[in-house]
Amino acid sequence: MVSLVQGRLGVVQRIVPHYRARFFDELAQRCSDGLEVFAGQPRPGEPVGVSTDLGAGRLTIARNRYGQGGDSYVCWQGSLGRWLQRWDPQLLVLEGNPRLLSHAIAFRWAHARGRPVIGWSRSSDAAHGGGIRGGMRKLWVRQFDGMIAYGNAALEQFTAEGLPRERLFVAQNATVRLPEQPRTREYANTSQPLKLLFVGRLIRDKRVDLLLRACGSVATASSALTLTVMGDGDEREGLESLASRVFPAARFTGALYGQDAAKEFDAADLLVIPAHGGLAIQEGLAHGLPVIVGGRSAETILGAGDPAAVELVDDSVGWLIEPNDPSALTDALCAALGDRGALGDMSRAARRRVATRANVDLMVEQFVAAIRTVGHLPRAP
Repeated sequence: MVSLVQGRLGVVQRIVPHYRARFFDELAQRCSDGLEVFAGQPRPGEPVGVSTDLGAGRLTIARNRYGQGGDSYVCWQGSLGRWLQRWDPQLLVLEGNPRLLSHAIAFRWAHARGRPVIGWSRSSDAAHGGGIRGGMRKLWVRQFDGMIAYGNAALEQFTAEGLPRERLFVAQNATVRLPEQPRTREYANTSQPLKLLFVGRLIRDKRVDLLLRACGSVATASSALTLTVMGDGDEREGLESLASRVFPAARFTGALYGQDAAKEFDAADLLVIPAHGGLAIQEGLAHGLPVIVGGRSAETILGAGDPAAVELVDDSVGWLIEPNDPSALTDALCAALGDRGALGDMSRAARRRVATRANVDLMVEQFVAAIRTVGHLPRAP
């Protein structure tokens, strides 16, 4: 029997990225009286596409007003109070982002009516500030009746901030389903080049320059490796110039989506993200790609990368290396080239990892279970 969220569910997000629409569509189908999302537009110049259609769910456009800039932005969502009055959700899910200052309206509205409020967050942000800031953060977190974390690293952070374990849940961040007909890769054929794929924004923090140089140093024969760089950004022109000097076998596709992106995943043999990564890791695993991912540092686990995605990687599906470490990256590439048979085992394990731990269907199940549990708990003191 399919479990349902009883009543109307309201979700407040800063934005709804295009990759999140599928999740909200499926979650809406599990809500007995419907789901509505309140979200607005990204910051000026922010490189993210947003959805305007949620299928089974409804989307109300907020008037996002931004203050300050860069990573220090704050956001006020106009008309939030009117939306709450109109939709009148029995349970409210708020993006766990203290930069959304208008959340104060949602807390007051829900608490005055005895409605549960659940947070949904990638990380607690606790590692980025102590003293007064840390104390204010803890007070803010404790306004939630429950918290859904993207992964176990975030769950531990919220525990440290004083949220009771019975009110903490994990819904592994996911955007993918397993492709129905994955490519069968012939890793044992060493006469063919090993086809590498990088996916992400072409910005300095992604350190694609390290990948290009590592490929150039490892590929003693021109046919040993190829590299496809899928993405766009401010660094593209400089990276193409660097590639022409150190690794001409690199190919730059620009940003691709949908079936165009899927074709590149299917054509590749190995996904390599040298600094930090997020949802591209899941996509690669779903397509049966072993991965080389930078993700051991505290900075990556708590900040720059998606900790939930990094949690999916171990030596059964690839290599989790120190980010920004040229020697670690080179060693991992050499290991992949030196044991093609192991890559075949990793490819099969990668698909199993997504099937059992990180896919949209499983995320919906975990989300519904958390909402139903918090809905039956007494209000947090």
